[in-house]
Amino acid sequence: IEHLKSTNDNHNTENITDTYQQEVEQKQIILNNDNEEDDEINNKKLLTIEQLKEFLETVEKVKTSTDENELITAIRQHHLVREHLPTNMLNSKNIWAVLLENMPLTAMIRNLGKMSAIDLLREDSEAEKYVVQRLKNRAQLYRARIHPFNILVALETYKQGKGFKGKLQWQVNQQVKNTLEKAFYLSFKYVKPTNQRYLIGLDVSGSMSCGTINGSPSITPAVGSCAMCMVTVRTEPYAKVVAFSDRLIPVDFSKNSKLEDIMTETRRISFGPTDCALPMIWALERKEKIDVFVVYTDNETWFGKVHPSEALQQYRKKMSCPKAKLIVVGMKSNSFTIADPNDRGMLDIVGFDSAAPQVMSLFAEGAI
Repeated sequence: IEHLKSTNDNHNTENITDTYQQEVEQKQIILNNDNEEDDEINNKKLLTIEQLKEFLETVEKVKTSTDENELITAIRQHHLVREHLPTNMLNSKNIWAVLLENMPLTAMIRNLGKMSAIDLLREDSEAEKYVVQRLKNRAQLYRARIHPFNILVALETYKQGKGFKGKLQWQVNQQVKNTLEKAFYLSFKYVKPTNQRYLIGLDVSGSMSCGTINGSPSITPAVGSCAMCMVTVRTEPYAKVVAFSDRLIPVDFSKNSKLEDIMTETRRISFGPTDCALPMIWALERKEKIDVFVVYTDNETWFGKVHPSEALQQYRKKMSCPKAKLIVVGMKSNSFTIADPNDRGMLDIVGFDSAAPQVMSLFAEGAI
């Protein structure tokens, strides 16, 4: 729940009752939304102005509190989350244990490193058992709808035993790590298909295994692109995959292929520069009916005799598929331009973070 920030340390709540009324009406609309996943809701429905006032006053009070017991009581009574609490109190194992009790699954996965760093997730602890149980819970995974890519990023980050910002380090809990990996594969079942016909183009040039993804620094472009390829193959009714750089070959992955299988196969293929037009040219030569072309590369967007946007235009015209779309993902890039800005059926994605998979799905479906 969003809270108001006081403009005066000694503010009088009676003077802003009208604002509280507006706030509670907005919050009730949000919390009454049937589409909200109950596993992701942190706060109980606020029915009265007095309850909302009490919540907001508590939020203001805990900002400067150094009393662990006071904070624990506030967390339990008002379902406060990490962001409500003062930073200097976030090294308390007891506070994190209470936060964990009602922590949404997405937040729990994101904070595994921190909870391990303060020794909350020690071997055979109650917290370890609780985390493992939730990661195994199919119903919770379904309700949370966490995309496999986001679980993979969390897994790869956790495995490294350190964060990419700051000095946070932790001892990896093997039980948690192994269960998180299983959750990665379980989560594929809960990805909503777009029911489009896909051709996935995987850049297999050597640079894909160097560096990390802009927006997801725990994984390389090679791992990220193979994981996203796996999502499409496992969830969509029709998906073909080709590996390319300066030339192209089709590769055969099944719905049962694991990430390691796809990585092993793509490592065997080593080509030269990256020609992002090749997937469209290949599909046209073979008269493949494709709704969405997806090209995964790093930041190498060289092209040969035909520009990728021109290759898509030719494909649309000759295959009588005027609505065929192209998504180009430059995973290490800060900027590049392949898509025709005047063509609503082309999309460039610069970098790749937790929001990107949803954007791609909405674009494929024509929702954006």
